[in-house]
Amino acid sequence: MLTDDCTILRYRAPAVEWTDALPLGNGRLGAMCFGGVGEDRFQLNENTCWSGTPETAYGSRPVTDGPERLAAARAALASGDVRAAEEAVRGLQGGNSQAFQPLADLWITQPAGEPPSVYQRSLDMRSAVVSHTHSGPYGRVSQEAWIGSQALVIRRRLSRPARLRIRLTSPHPTAALDRPSAFPASPDPTAALDRPSVSPAPPDPTAALDRPSVSPASQHPTAALDRPSACPAPPHSTAAVDRPSTVAVDQLVMTVRMPSDVGDEITYGPGSVTAMAGLRVLGAAHVEFDGDELVVDVDDEVILVLAAVTDYIDPLTPPQGEIGERLRERLDDVTTLLRQTGGYATLRAAHEREHLRLFARTGVRLGPPEAVSRLDTTERLKAHAAGESDPALVALQFQYGRYLLISSSRPGGLPAGLQGLWNDSVRPPWNANYTTNINLEMNYWPALVTNLAECHLPLLDWLRHAAVRGRK
Repeated sequence: MLTDDCTILRYRAPAVEWTDALPLGNGRLGAMCFGGVGEDRFQLNENTCWSGTPETAYGSRPVTDGPERLAAARAALASGDVRAAEEAVRGLQGGNSQAFQPLADLWITQPAGEPPSVYQRSLDMRSAVVSHTHSGPYGRVSQEAWIGSQALVIRRRLSRPARLRIRLTSPHPTAALDRPSAFPASPDPTAALDRPSVSPAPPDPTAALDRPSVSPASQHPTAALDRPSACPAPPHSTAAVDRPSTVAVDQLVMTVRMPSDVGDEITYGPGSVTAMAGLRVLGAAHVEFDGDELVVDVDDEVILVLAAVTDYIDPLTPPQGEIGERLRERLDDVTTLLRQTGGYATLRAAHEREHLRLFARTGVRLGPPEAVSRLDTTERLKAHAAGESDPALVALQFQYGRYLLISSSRPGGLPAGLQGLWNDSVRPPWNANYTTNINLEMNYWPALVTNLAECHLPLLDWLRHAAVRGRK
């Protein structure tokens, strides 16, 4: 019952707006995938990247006389003075809560020169893989991306050799190079990878998982790119050069401290969450630094691995701890597996098994799939709005809701907020927070009734922490 018509989103053009991008997530790390041609963007989130501290979590106007104000409101109501009761209750409201924050953007540039003659972009919700393929005078580019238990993995295959430029930016201003000693050189980025000619077929959805152990200028003032100490800062020069004068490396590491407050003004100070995102390149013909970018020469295939960690502990404990070593270990675990014979296929299959363990529990079929299984999703929506029958579109929407909950809410993490796991704004609508009057609860309506009980656990865990604050 997991047929193409109700499990695959298809598009014939790259995403233009953030809301057009396709989401990936493992409950902690999230990505919005744009599928660009000349320049591709992955907007990145980590679910513990929030502004503020435990002390300022409920806003900058703490309520210190709550019992007295509540008593005054009750007395006013008893005497029939509704306006006075309303004013007293208003005094119980604190400031705005802190906000869920974006982490970074990954940019992959490969100039195409001319628009593609063929383009396809899709999200297969059965495998939790976003793919896009395009071809033109520059050749054929095929890319797939997925987020496993530890990292985002991007596999890009080319019909002709090409040069890519790869960079990390943050929507938090000012990037600086920092902590070079935390990341010694990793194994040779040009080492051969095992490259199966086709992706493996999705495994049995009921099989048990044997888990391997394993935009523009920056706007955050504390964002920092980490380069090896062997790589000097590029000289300030206007002289023309044939190629960048840089030192070969295979990774980018960005350190970002979240805002200390997003109240009337966005401010940065001590005590807020610090995050690190690291990217490694595997299988390239040559990799070198050029300023804050990696220049990557690719013969036919390259794999990018991106992981992220933060010093977040829990909602009641101030952020703390060293995170550079944790990030290095996470990248090492994934890249070591990828370098093994059949490593990519093995890691991707493990990712699919874990995803299908949840997603395949519930299926629905409405109407014949043959008529619409290959149509562009935008075309299906337009046809439906014009009155054409497409019952399978309802099934697609149903499964998309389940997919989003699986991707944004997993045991051990924080619950899905107003925008799930995905946000590209430092000051998002309603702070992309947890509004428990109804909105947060609506995220979890599908959890139990569509057989996703585990996805409900982050909400229950978070409510226990929230209750501690509520008692005060």
